[in-house]
Amino acid sequence: MAQSQVRKGLNDIRTSVRSIKNHEDIIDFPGAIRNIIIETQKHTGVNIEHEIFLGDEISPVYKKILLRALQEGLTNGIKHGNSTDFNFLLTQNQEGLTFILKDHGCGTDKINLGFALQAMKERVDEFQGEFKVTSSRDNGFIIEIELPIRGGVYAEN
Repeated sequence: MAQSQVRKGLNDIRTSVRSIKNHEDIIDFPGAIRNIIIETQKHTGVNIEHEIFLGDEISPVYKKILLRALQEGLTNGIKHGNSTDFNFLLTQNQEGLTFILKDHGCGTDKINLGFALQAMKERVDEFQGEFKVTSSRDNGFIIEIELPIRGGVYAEN
């Protein structure tokens, strides 16, 4: 029963993130992030400690990358890491955006980038960003993303 509820909750979260069209701008980006967190907690029972510090306008493409990264990281942490606790930090400064998601699940000594994580890495690389995953057995899994500002503005693609 609990497993099917988690599966349904994760599917609901995926559906809400997919509803964001390719070039649609999200007016309340911090609200969209908080909504994913709230819905994930509600549907799966996990705890997500989070801090969001944003300032300047963020391009629609960066918003989409970060929303999908959060959704995928939470999904992977729950499904593969059996995590019930997460820490999430999203900050913005004059150099760019920093995204850090840590689950407190089982972790692994062998990191395998599956399809979704590989796609995430490629998308971040496309904007000369940095994508890093770290893990070790019994120490959870961490996804770190750095997206730069180029020429004083965030990517517009």
